[in-house]
Amino acid sequence: MEDGSRPLRALETDPSANPGGWIAGEYCVPTPLCAGDRIEARVGFLQGVAADATFSLQVESGGQVVGLASRYDTTDGALQTMSADLSPTPARRCASLAG
Repeated sequence: MEDGSRPLRALETDPSANPGGWIAGEYCVPTPLCAGDRIEARVGFLQGVAADATFSLQVESGGQVVGLASRYDTTDGALQTMSADLSPTPARRCASLAG
């Protein structure tokens, strides 16, 4: 990763290098979400890449996508931590990270 770390698990994507492009990944849990549940993600870029992106944590609720957190990032040698409370969206099983 851009900070030199080598996580055991990572979601690596290779989106098109076009302005305005986007890519999304989805994380599903085996049980419905409960009060107090949170999602946390460390976002950034691969080492040696020069890029910028807005990362968003979202959850689908009642057929609509609800934004939970958003962060703009550039390749600066550091990963950014994003965290969000999932309590307002009970009974959902999936959250997504888009960037």
